[in-house]
This record gives sequence, C-alpha cells and structure tokens, in this order.
Amino acid sequence: MVNKLISKMMEDYNPGIEFDLKKYHTSVFHKIKERSHKNMFDSVLDNIIQGKKEGLYRKNINEALIAKMYVLRVEMIMESDIISRDDMRDPENFNQILEYHIRGIASEKGIKEYEEYKKYLDNENNTL
Repeated sequence: MVNKLISKMMEDYNPGIEFDLKKYHTSVFHKIKERSHKNMFDSVLDNIIQGKKEGLYRKNINEALIAKMYVLRVEMIMESDIISRDDMRDPENFNQILEYHIRGIASEKGIKEYEEYKKYLDNENNTL
C-alpha cells in the first residue's frame, strides 16, 4: 500500500514547483521539507516500534537510526541523478527498495509474514 501511494505521488510530482519554491520562497520550501521529513520519520519510527512489539522486526535494531536512514534514503533517491524519476514511477522499483529495507530489519517471523503477504498481493493483482 505504501508503494502504491508513493508511486502515485511520483506520478503527480512536479519538479518545477519544488524548483520555484526553493528559488523564490526558500523559507517556505525548508519548512515544507522539514515537516515532510518529520512526518516520514515519525511514521517509519512508529512502524518499527510496533513491528518490534509484534515480533516482526529484529529486537536489536536501533529504531531511531533506522528511521533516519530510511528518510535519508528516500531523500537521496528523490534528488539522485543516478535513479531517474521514470525509474521511480515504476511500482516494481519501489517494491525492490521496500524489500531491501524490510529484509534488513525483519525477524524470521517478519520475513515469513512478508512472503505470505507478497503471495496474497500477487494473487489479488492477477485476479483484478
């Protein structure tokens, strides 16, 4: 679901607006960026804390550090010359990035549930 939302956001994203905000309304641009980072960080942090409680994520991970790294990774991808906006509009690429993240923090139980959910989504997508 997260991947579908981000993919939709990438489709609607207009880099010209960001450029104009950055150039002509710098303080507004920084406030928006700061709020966006905080919201993303808080969401990822809450997810990690909940996932650890449910035994889906490894107990020994530093929640705040992983959440910061996730925000940084998203930010770097958005500003990258290496990964194009077209690459990021492809939902399969988001799936790969999410899988990379999940497999890095998931417990054995979490990986099993992740694999089951992937199978479920594959079946749902094939029946639509």
